[in-house]
Amino acid sequence: MIELLWVSDPSEAQSLSTRHTLLWERWSGREANACPFGVCVRPVDSYDTGPPFPGWEYRPSYLPEPLLMYIGEAEVEEPMWVYLSFQRRAQYQERFAEHPIGAREITGLTLTTRAPLRSRAAQKIVENGILTTLIGATPLLEIEFDGKRQKKCRDFRPNLPLVFQL
Repeated sequence: MIELLWVSDPSEAQSLSTRHTLLWERWSGREANACPFGVCVRPVDSYDTGPPFPGWEYRPSYLPEPLLMYIGEAEVEEPMWVYLSFQRRAQYQERFAEHPIGAREITGLTLTTRAPLRSRAAQKIVENGILTTLIGATPLLEIEFDGKRQKKCRDFRPNLPLVFQL
């Protein structure tokens, strides 16, 4: 799943219920030192009992009870690490459909950040092979779909720091 966020209400992004997520800092500092990305992971299978990294419970108002997210502790220079405990691949497997551009699933992520990732959450994500990291002058997220079987590339820069490898 790919989700693009934009802050349309600064007061909501800075509210008490949202403040600890650092969403405002990520958005307002995206041209400076903040990492503009978040990486969400879900359980591998139904036997998973908890997040793969240390984190805190986040219960946004749009999620019905008892659903919640776990947010990994990380500074604003790193992505926001999110574990969606309620998402299961089996739930959506029958609904997976090929996108009109021919993509079916994400098979690789490469993240370029300005500074090395140091949090325990980041270490777990990298150790589990979910993400490859590089250091560079500008943040960039490269998303590989279907093992790059189409041998195509869609670069969204300069509008978005995002590259699709199809």
